Amino acid sequence: MFVAELDAGHLDALFVCETWLCSEVSSAFLCGPSASSYQVFRKDREADLGNGGGVALFVRSSLSPRPLPFEPKSELSGCDLEMDGVPIRLLVAYRPPTGTIAMQSLYLESLSMDIRRAANDNPHVVLAGDMNLADLDWNGANASSPLARDFLSLALELGLSQHVLDPTRRANILDLILSHPRELVFAVSVSPCFLPSDHHQVDFSVSVPPAKRGICTRKDGRAKKAKSPAPGR
Repeated sequence: MFVAELDAGHLDALFVCETWLCSEVSSAFLCGPSASSYQVFRKDREADLGNGGGVALFVRSSLSPRPLPFEPKSELSGCDLEMDGVPIRLLVAYRPPTGTIAMQSLYLESLSMDIRRAANDNPHVVLAGDMNLADLDWNGANASSPLARDFLSLALELGLSQHVLDPTRRANILDLILSHPRELVFAVSVSPCFLPSDHHQVDFSVSVPPAKRGICTRKDGRAKKAKSPAPGR
């Protein structure tokens, strides 16, 4: 199903959390017949941290995506590309919900440092990911747990707007699409995932202004974020 979705050729980018991948699984294997049509940017979970986790970003090769200019320490990956001459940075991130409070706090601190570094380097940023922060109320801009409050503070600091308004797992909004500026992302929708998953997928498009013209045009950068609990599914 995963390969078939890429092979259909209607996605410009696919953001995936919890890939459960390791170095033994090649990116070419994941893409199947579409291996020449997509570039893959991934961050697998370190072996000494146990199974699970990991993120991957599949981007159409015709968009000429480039790797990030730094190596993230957390489960974050991404790329740089241009749309209508405007530079855009695409990021995918995952925050595991397990571990002691101290461990989770340290991990969020590491992830926040990576996000801050990535966002500060580019004025146009799209960040998609599963942050596992069910108590964060984006409409009211408040949170009950220290972890959720810290992530909310990070988003406000970086001027990131959160676009997902419907639950993505049960009654919770766990899977997020954030952007700066806000108008970079539009047409956000939540629907059952095309992969076997307990999370819904989020579809969205990207709109950029021309680099050197005053008239705003729109270019669709349709993307899906899906949760995949097993490699290659």
